[in-house]
Amino acid sequence: MISTLFCSVCGAANESTHPHCFSCGQLLATEEEKTETQDEALLHGRYQLDVFLGSGGFSAVYRARDMHENGRAVAIKQINLQGLSAEEAIEATDTFNREVSVLSTLSHPQVPLIYDHFSDRNHWYLVLEYIAGQTLETYLTTCQTQGKRLQIKEILALASQLCTVLEYLHTRQPPLIYRDLKPSNIMRTPTGNFYLIDFGVARRYRSGQAQDTQRLGSPGYAAPEQYGRAQTTPQTDIYSLGVLLHQVLSGEDPSSNSQGLSPLRLNGLPGSKELGMLVTWMLVPNPAERPSSARIVASELDRIKQLIAMSNTGHIWLPPVSQVYSAPDSPQLQLQHLPQVPTPPARPMPPRLLKHPTRRRVLIGLGALAVGVGVGAVAEIIHLAGPSLHPIYTYQGNSDDVTDVAWSPDGKRIASASYDHTVRVWEAADGRDALIYRQHADTVTAIAWSLDGKRITSASADTTVQIWDATTGRNMLTYRGHTEKVNAVAWSPDGKRIVSGSGDVSGHDEGIVQVWDSTTGETILTSREHTSAVSAVAWSPDGKRIAVGFIDDNGVDIWDAVTGKKVSIYERESPLLQTQGWASVGVNAVAWSPNSKHIAVGFVDETVQVWDTTTGGTVSTYEGHSAPVMAITWSPDGRNIASATSFDDTVHVWNVATGKQILAYPGQPMDTVAWSPDGQRIACGVNAMVQIWNAP
Repeated sequence: MISTLFCSVCGAANESTHPHCFSCGQLLATEEEKTETQDEALLHGRYQLDVFLGSGGFSAVYRARDMHENGRAVAIKQINLQGLSAEEAIEATDTFNREVSVLSTLSHPQVPLIYDHFSDRNHWYLVLEYIAGQTLETYLTTCQTQGKRLQIKEILALASQLCTVLEYLHTRQPPLIYRDLKPSNIMRTPTGNFYLIDFGVARRYRSGQAQDTQRLGSPGYAAPEQYGRAQTTPQTDIYSLGVLLHQVLSGEDPSSNSQGLSPLRLNGLPGSKELGMLVTWMLVPNPAERPSSARIVASELDRIKQLIAMSNTGHIWLPPVSQVYSAPDSPQLQLQHLPQVPTPPARPMPPRLLKHPTRRRVLIGLGALAVGVGVGAVAEIIHLAGPSLHPIYTYQGNSDDVTDVAWSPDGKRIASASYDHTVRVWEAADGRDALIYRQHADTVTAIAWSLDGKRITSASADTTVQIWDATTGRNMLTYRGHTEKVNAVAWSPDGKRIVSGSGDVSGHDEGIVQVWDSTTGETILTSREHTSAVSAVAWSPDGKRIAVGFIDDNGVDIWDAVTGKKVSIYERESPLLQTQGWASVGVNAVAWSPNSKHIAVGFVDETVQVWDTTTGGTVSTYEGHSAPVMAITWSPDGRNIASATSFDDTVHVWNVATGKQILAYPGQPMDTVAWSPDGQRIACGVNAMVQIWNAP
């Protein structure tokens, strides 16, 4: 007689032979297991199972709550040894041990953290970081069912992000080969970020080994060498990535095609030929003839993105449909052509809104197409001595306009924020990427390093401010005290507090300033005094005061950093108030001098004014720009200031005491500027690039 087990979550009656509830998917416990467990509600006395997420092979995955960590969401992989043959039990155990061993050594934003592992009499358990979203396999199936197009941005973002994590794995010592890249092993979050989630067959490369000891991989996605012909290498994962790209481009499922992959049929628009050639290169049977690294693939993807962006077209391929191919003996691919996507006409912005620190492209039209998320900076190195009218090099890792640039306190790395929802951290010496932070759901508007260089905080239009590890990119805290776009952020010098300011700049909604604890996220001070959006915040280097600028104000408020009380106000009288009938001038940028004595403010009326905060007097006013000042930075010795504008295409360096220009860097629109801690270089955000110049 089959006994009945009642689900502890929904109460449904289940046959005792079923491991999961037929109604809600909850893991069922036998009476024997219940008796052995001290706390029936908690697995391992700690984890509260929530929802059954899926299964495959010997394992099932659940979402759970870690009650020892304030209910933190986790994913628990359960490997069931019941009913397995001796050979299967050995295989399942080997897979579990391999995954524990590999994940314990990894720290990357696209790889889930391992929190815990344990076992009972019949199971192995692996506790992992919970990634909200769905597998790429499910996402592709949904898109196909709904008849949706695969957008170019999605395809290139997918490929580029996978290149990022593969490059990380392949550059471990020894290199780590993933060996099972396929849609079911890739998680896609609602914001379009991708993660590798199953490391059960990953292996470490061994120099000199002829072939792998086990033939592991998924049919259709596995490279030829995975079937015992040779040892797997980084080129093995590049082959699988090529198969995945072929799948999303063609709609063809490689696991169900015993005849091999069909020729790609792209539509012949700019970039399609190059993309087809790249996939073909990645799928070469001989590993030695494929791209030698994921970084090379990423560079090719960047080049393809640039070709597509310049074409101002929306798609380069058709949605998956049944295809008609050339005869088997014909090497020529058949191409289809799509009609050109019309470019919207240019739409000028009203002059009054020029003070909004937005993309310059809005002023010149909406024809530009934002594509993908690039991987691997393209840096043109030009060695120059002393100040010059040419940059030392140009970093091109961002795929959309750069919104902010910040040097690490030791001057060795640079972080650049972008409209592409990411922050990229890269080596200041050569532009080589160190990591990419992808946890924001909208434009990253501002960034700042902690004084010890260990953490970065990033503000976003998604209304959050996030703190993350500057080395690993791991999120440490997300502050949700704002309800509007967060426009500015700054650390206290001791690293214990953060000030952030928000408000919808275009709509001129209420401006809110928050001061909060950088460890707990607890709000310490809140100001709602202004009806105008906050445009800039700055913490004085001595830690005593906070400066706040507003987009519809004539100056800045200075607060006591401890009490939050306003201690002074600096206002500027501008001719535009009378000649143009403006109610206010508008502040775009605020910066303290290194000695905390002076405050510099960049205004919409094309000027920068410097005040002495001890006397309240004006030190100097710079009037050399012919457009609103968008960003300012002090030289480390406090003698000079560099100020940037979007619309007169220059960064000016000038003397604080005299207000006289020293040098102007010409070129393209520059929205943000930062002086290196050693005073030797200046970084300028230029559209989607960052240029590094020698400082005067």
